[in-house]
Order: sequence, then C-alpha cells, then structure tokens
Amino acid sequence: MTLRKTFADFGMKALLRWMADCKPPVLFERSLRLQPETVECRRCLFSFPTAALGDSSTSEVLQICHAMSSPEHLRQSIQRFFRGANHVHFGFEISGSTAIGKCYLELGPVGSADPNSPRLKFLGFKWSMNDDSVAVVSRYRTLPIQTWDQLTQTMQQNIQGDFQRPLSALLNRFQPTGDASLGDLGLLEVEEEGSDRKSYDLNVYARERSVPAVADSIRTVAASLTCDEASLESWILSHSEATVGHVAIGRSRTGHPFVTIYHSADLNAVVLE
Repeated sequence: MTLRKTFADFGMKALLRWMADCKPPVLFERSLRLQPETVECRRCLFSFPTAALGDSSTSEVLQICHAMSSPEHLRQSIQRFFRGANHVHFGFEISGSTAIGKCYLELGPVGSADPNSPRLKFLGFKWSMNDDSVAVVSRYRTLPIQTWDQLTQTMQQNIQGDFQRPLSALLNRFQPTGDASLGDLGLLEVEEEGSDRKSYDLNVYARERSVPAVADSIRTVAASLTCDEASLESWILSHSEATVGHVAIGRSRTGHPFVTIYHSADLNAVVLE
C-alpha cells in the first residue's frame, strides 16, 4: 500500500490538500527503521519554513495537527512554542499496528548563544493516531563533538553486543576525510518525556552518500538484528537514487535497539499516487 493510502485517514489527505492550496516551499524525506526482526519503511516527513507560511500559519498548523488526530494538550503546547520555530515538520509512521503522527518544531538560536554550547533544537510532539497508546514530547539537543571517535562512542554508548560492530562500520562510511570537518555534520541527543527512550541523530547530508554506496553496511546492521532480508532488498532497490540524510541510533521506548536511515525522496511520487 502506498504512503498516501496508508495515511489517508490520518491527516495526510488534509496536509496534501493544504500544500496544493497554499503552495509552501517543502522538503520531503522518507526513512527506514531497523530493529529486531523489523524492517519498516512506511515513514515520511514534510518540512516547511515557518516564515513562508503567512500570517495564519499557527492556526493552519494546528488544523493539520487536528486532522492528524493529535491530542488537545499537545496542540496547546505546539501553539505555545510555535512562535520560536524556524521550521515545522509533519511526520507519519507505522510502528507495529500503530499509526504515529508527529509535529516537530525546529527552534532557532536564542540571542547571542554560544554556537559551541549544547542547545535545544527540536521539540518533537508524537502521538498515536489510531489508539491512545502514545502521546509524548521528545527533546532534541545539539551536542558539540571534537573528534570522530568521540562521536561514534557517544552514539553507541547505549548499544551492546553483536549490534555494536556493524553500527561502527555503518557510521564510519560517513567519516569526514581530507579538508572536511565534523562541523559539516550535526549531532543531536534525543530524550523522551516519560520513557527510557534515548537516541542520537547524526545529519550526514554533507557527506553525499547514496543508499547504494552504503547498502552493504546497512545489510550487515540488518543481519545483526535478524531483519527480513527480502524486505530490506526491496527497500534498497526502490531507493537506488536516494541520498542518505540522517542516521539515528538508540533504544526505543519499548527498550529495543534500533537504527533509522533518513533519506531524500521524491514528493511527486506521493502526491501523484
């Protein structure tokens, strides 16, 4: 089933209609989640600069969140923090039998804050759209890193066992070389209210690695998690022209280790389905 059909009753139809009417600038990403015995690619993210959304942006964002079945108390928090956001992101994903909706507020720096100091960059509001199992807020903080070894150790500090070596190999595919610096990458620490979920997100767009270029490393990670090989190969084949944008590693709110690969995607493939 296509993304558009999967999430048609969970607000995506309303979001696409709003995009067609208002024509805001948009970036579109998809992602792959690997965790024990799980390959999940019914995941996507729409991103918009708030400055381009006009005077009614707050009410329009809240209407979209309402169409995505967000709880009232989360919409109140989104309204409260929206003024400080440079970008707003709407996410859709399937997790087991649950459809998850997301609204991320990407916050700008405050005043003359030291760019080398940790700061809150995203507030992530997440909720289940077909049951009452999830209604949480995640905080994404920047983590200044000095060396590549420090970065990889930080990202894997909550990971143990057979999963660790394949993850190191995957991360090393994005290690800067020559004149490139760690400053071209962005590392975020992610924590979630009310759960033990903790993860790290590394922005690797600057490394310009395609999915096929890192496919072997992704296969090794998936094998360490006993993921279905056929499902993974189907995903790799379907995204042969995609660029890897982010790599997230951590433990989910249920305690399972995971890795998520975010990548570029063709929005028209969704809109025109």
